[in-house]
Amino acid sequence: MRWSLFISVVLLVASLSGLQLCSSSDRLDAGESLSDNQIIVSAGGNFEFGFFSPTNSTSNLYAGIWYAKLSVRKIVWVANRENPVTNHPGILKISNDGNLVVLDSAGDLIWSSNITSHYSINGTQALLLDTGNLKLIHGDHDSSSIVLWQSFDFPTDTLLPNMMLWSNIKTKTAKSIISWKNEYDPFTGNFTFGIDPVFNYQFIITRGSKRYWRSQLWTGNTFSAVFANSFYLSFQTDDQWNNLTLQASDVSSNLKLSYNGTLDSFDWSLSSNQWTITSDTSAHTCDSYALCGPFGICDYGASTSQCRCLHGFEPKIPEDWGRKLFHGGCVRHNSLSCNSSDGFLLLNDMKLPDHAVVDRNVVNISHCRTICLKNCSCIAHSFSDTTVDNLRFIGCFLWFDELVDLGIFPLDSGLDLYVRLANLAASESGGMRKVVIVVIMITSLLFTFICIALVYLFLKRRRIKNERFNRLNLASYSEDIQMEVFDLPVFNYNVVLTATNNFSDSNKIGQGGFGKVYIGKLPDGSLLAVKRLSRNSGQGSEEFRNEVTVIGKLQHRNLVGLVGFCTYGEERILIYEYMPNNSLCSFVFDDRKRLLLDWAMRFDIIKGIARGLIYLHQDSRLRVIHRDLKASNILLDKDWNPRISDFGMARIFGGDQKQANTNRVVGTYGYMSPEYAMKGLFSVKSDVYSYGVLVLEIVSGIRNTSGDNLPESFSSLISYAWHLWNVEKMAEMIDSSICDSCLMNEVTRCIHVGLLCVQDHASNRPTMSSVALMLENHSPLDILPKKPTFTLRADKDNTEVQNPSIVSLNDITITELHGR
Repeated sequence: MRWSLFISVVLLVASLSGLQLCSSSDRLDAGESLSDNQIIVSAGGNFEFGFFSPTNSTSNLYAGIWYAKLSVRKIVWVANRENPVTNHPGILKISNDGNLVVLDSAGDLIWSSNITSHYSINGTQALLLDTGNLKLIHGDHDSSSIVLWQSFDFPTDTLLPNMMLWSNIKTKTAKSIISWKNEYDPFTGNFTFGIDPVFNYQFIITRGSKRYWRSQLWTGNTFSAVFANSFYLSFQTDDQWNNLTLQASDVSSNLKLSYNGTLDSFDWSLSSNQWTITSDTSAHTCDSYALCGPFGICDYGASTSQCRCLHGFEPKIPEDWGRKLFHGGCVRHNSLSCNSSDGFLLLNDMKLPDHAVVDRNVVNISHCRTICLKNCSCIAHSFSDTTVDNLRFIGCFLWFDELVDLGIFPLDSGLDLYVRLANLAASESGGMRKVVIVVIMITSLLFTFICIALVYLFLKRRRIKNERFNRLNLASYSEDIQMEVFDLPVFNYNVVLTATNNFSDSNKIGQGGFGKVYIGKLPDGSLLAVKRLSRNSGQGSEEFRNEVTVIGKLQHRNLVGLVGFCTYGEERILIYEYMPNNSLCSFVFDDRKRLLLDWAMRFDIIKGIARGLIYLHQDSRLRVIHRDLKASNILLDKDWNPRISDFGMARIFGGDQKQANTNRVVGTYGYMSPEYAMKGLFSVKSDVYSYGVLVLEIVSGIRNTSGDNLPESFSSLISYAWHLWNVEKMAEMIDSSICDSCLMNEVTRCIHVGLLCVQDHASNRPTMSSVALMLENHSPLDILPKKPTFTLRADKDNTEVQNPSIVSLNDITITELHGR
């Protein structure tokens, strides 16, 4: 009897020990659950995840993550912050649909990760990492596992290392962290911290809808809101500064700035190993937003609040300032006259005002000052020209309204600000000095006028000489070509040299099959794209003739505009509108930049390309076949509108001509239709085929000409898309970066249209006008695609393709075919 009792006790202890071990592991498998008194612990013991109650006086339960090694529990993430469990016990498990869920004792859903998973629940598990990140994954925790959801994508009130915040200046949206309602209630509070979604160059804290705190502006290398060393917040931006991402990372270093090598990220150190927003966020009285009102300065060096007016200003309501009420701010002694008597007062070590406008096209501080002085509404400016790690940031910051949230920092930690004042020159000089200045100005103006007249005469003579030289160069072309180019401006070669800095490599923005492309800046500040055709290219002159005669006559919002051309000796130069967002290729196939194109933007690009092709095929006065449509030939303007470019291989159809053939096949691997690649036959349906390939690439983010991201059993993106279409698993083809933003019915419609466009027989492919109707129509498509069997792809180990006469490399234009 005693032995039986002893054995029972041992078994009970062992079972309890096993239960605790299970509940304290770092993961939760499908079929397991956590209750009130159970937790999981990260592998290194840094974090714990389970249920908690903020205080013993409440019955509300929350699922959350906290530091495991602190004497006082510090919550860093809460799942159900707005919907506590009141019907105990709480249960956390992986549901049958693959979601991580919180339930109450009645089985009612309190919170869900809210994902759509296509994977079996077997093999799905929740894993707590030593970074504090809770991941819902499918598969073992290694490089092959698939992350279905993670808490780092949904921060609450704490920014942990490697967690990311972001803002988008184009959509005016941002991902931020929000304070608790109070220390006992994790419900969303009044305070929000993040990147300013309207003006990306600063951090802000808002209290409700109003600003509560603001950092110094980022001007290339520093913030003046100083914190102690602990970890960095890293910003990453796109080329147009429309998107900004904030990411924390573990380091310990003094406050500094470092670039990532592409002038699109920087780091800023904060004060602790976490950043939690509470109601006592401000560390200094001056941090209270706009404490001293418009045109008032708060002194950060003072032990108590010390407000004063800018030089040339006085308190708007003096009696309020006597009562330490500064919000009314200051007003000018003298109104601005908007003439030469206005000047700029230099203020050093300043926290720059809020609501700046940034001009990145300035040259120097004098240029910045001139821009402000010419605009009567401009009341202040600041300039930054900073080089860090051999990378240069130039920016002119301008203000056109009241100057608010101004501060002065101690120990040279601020920035220079120039404030516009009336009669500044007169107040700082006597009468004699004024006379001397006037005499000097008149003399200088007279001398300048004479110099300008001489330069004008010299340039006029030189321009006439160059135009005569250019016209002689054009004589080598046929008379009809000369007539075509008559309405296009002829650029002076020296102007082109100056604009491109003598075709400097620092100005180079691209390179194609027929030459290099440079960014050019004219004296008035306007930007152009300058294509310099290669002298060694046998097709250079022909492409030049094609571009000038074809695109010079076409005008459409989805075609790149030809501004003019230049000929000088053997030089052949084409000058286009400048597209600041570069090519579609540089975004869709780039692991980082593809995040900037959500589904709505991609769908607009797909429809925009279709409209451009409709114009080329049927609406323009010329019927044009592009013959080299691909991702690198789709440029994106400042509003992300697609522009079809590179018409060097285009052909014009006349009258009722439907198709033509050629002895010289031109195009790019993976985009050429079967009849064109094999027989030299081309028509509008050749462009339709290329468009279909392009649509599939935009949806998937995978190149048709490369198998890097394709399963080994598929030779091309087209065959992979056809397989997923047949097995009704089109969701597996969607680029992971747009899964959260895409509308499934629109994506499947695009895949459907893409497969219709890449059918083998040209007669089966729709016209571009039909494609546009299918994309805009919301009713089901009743036309089913036929299986595409033709693919043209450059193998990594063998450059031979189906037609051995064609030899090329991936994404390189091929221009010769012999044997027909």
